[in-house]
Amino acid sequence: MKLYHGTSTSHHVQILHTGIVPRGRKKGNFAKAPSHPDMVYLSIAYPFYFAIGATKGKQRPIVFEVDTDYLDEYDLHPDEDFVHEAMRMQCKGYPIPSPLEIRDALYSYQHHWQDSLASMGNCCHHGIIPLTAITRYCIFDQTQRMELAMAMMDPSISILNFAICKQKYCGIVEWMFGDRPTLPDDEFSQLNGSPEIRKMLDDRKSFWEQQEQNREGITVCPMPHKA
Repeated sequence: MKLYHGTSTSHHVQILHTGIVPRGRKKGNFAKAPSHPDMVYLSIAYPFYFAIGATKGKQRPIVFEVDTDYLDEYDLHPDEDFVHEAMRMQCKGYPIPSPLEIRDALYSYQHHWQDSLASMGNCCHHGIIPLTAITRYCIFDQTQRMELAMAMMDPSISILNFAICKQKYCGIVEWMFGDRPTLPDDEFSQLNGSPEIRKMLDDRKSFWEQQEQNREGITVCPMPHKA
């Protein structure tokens, strides 16, 4: 299985030498809900969203592809947001731990990592992801492709959002890495409605068709040890 880790090019050289290292004591990207310091977060749908969010100044978003065949399955864990949302849905009316409490006890939920991927598109890995497990990376120059970058920045990451938009966001990742020739249809493309709604949907379809004909600003490279 291929999973993806989004970050900024400020970590590019380090990752090429040491693999993907958990943040440890470094400041996380989400001040109000910091990630687990010993985990590397992975996604099948939103790695470019996370990469763009981690990028500052002249840095560029970069997404690393990880092959789980080279990882120990028992190092994979669910995303704490998935556990919290699933508990909230299943335990209505009962007190449940906060996301931060779940994060600190994430090892207790290890066996739900596949549920986390299937239902929210995200999971995490305990400890360093070794170079042997990293196959490729994609550098995205969002300054050349602002419309495409904005299209990848709109998700509200949740179980419901993934259920509706899974095909779209997973398809974007596949296209960015050159694994499919076309971008996926918009998740609302099959809706019927007024002429105004149909025009809006036709415009969105045209937007995706224009984007998929241009790979400017997108560079996919094999890891040096895989070249």
